[in-house]
Amino acid sequence: MLAIRDYHLPTLDSNLGFLVDRLGYSACAKIYQKRQRLLNKRTLLSKGGHQMKKSSLSGDRSTSTYQLKQLIQDFVDERDWRKYHNPKDLAISIAIEAVELMELFQWVSESEVGTMLDDPKRFAKLEEELADTIILCFNLANVLNVDVAKAVTKKVEKNRAKYPVELVKGNYRKYTQLEDTKHD
Repeated sequence: MLAIRDYHLPTLDSNLGFLVDRLGYSACAKIYQKRQRLLNKRTLLSKGGHQMKKSSLSGDRSTSTYQLKQLIQDFVDERDWRKYHNPKDLAISIAIEAVELMELFQWVSESEVGTMLDDPKRFAKLEEELADTIILCFNLANVLNVDVAKAVTKKVEKNRAKYPVELVKGNYRKYTQLEDTKHD
């Protein structure tokens, strides 16, 4: 049973505080939780993000990059497709799948994105297109013998140097334009 005291009663706004006496701790805790979820979701959406579901990360926590690469390589090998998977065609296929992912957002306003992502059918389609793109990226990494974790880590470190926090925080400009802002 949830208790409102577990959710720091003083942080409740005055509109919810008076309900404790009438509805009890449990009901108010549920109201507070729902309110917080909505506020968090609005904040993320207003910043252009979408709230990640904690349960959606369980696979990410338990599956390594190596395991994913191996899963994809096994899939390709079982079908004898390695002969078709050359770097050029895989790069083209990545671009095609990325376009299919972008198509899901075409003509959708920023304010509609949250609603779209809350629709289970549309979210499943988005997940599939994203997975297709990622699978092809891992497949290309297999063909080129790229250590994905090493390459990503190296690139993030390079980006850290290109985009120092003190220069870019809250700034959307590309690193080539940042030199101009240093002297502003």
